[in-house]
Amino acid sequence: MDNHLGAGPQLIRKESIGDYKTHTMEMNHNIFYGETEIPDCPENGGYCIRLDKFAVYPPASAIKGKPPHITGESSLPMHKIKGDSSWGPEVKMVNNTFNGFKAKTTLEKDNSIFGSSEYQPDYTPMLQI
Repeated sequence: MDNHLGAGPQLIRKESIGDYKTHTMEMNHNIFYGETEIPDCPENGGYCIRLDKFAVYPPASAIKGKPPHITGESSLPMHKIKGDSSWGPEVKMVNNTFNGFKAKTTLEKDNSIFGSSEYQPDYTPMLQI
């Protein structure tokens, strides 16, 4: 809800053999909320979040990338996959709802349903909605 980087499916393949083999990632029955009644910068002070936001992170399928649950030391940033793209994924989004998304937040930052990331592999699979 009211995310900075959103949520999205990611898959790491351990070997490059069969990297064109089809595998499916799904995101089903989710409700995503854009900007809510809770302000990013409350009038009474405290925290203040001035960031571009999006709901869905681009899906990724990588070969020999970092594991999704890192258990030891890892170079930063931790969310950088560090692997080449796998060309076989299918990504399906079924019965997802997006509420409260406008082009800009009240602080004039981007507020969109789909975003992108400089840390993903160079190929983003097509989303089937």
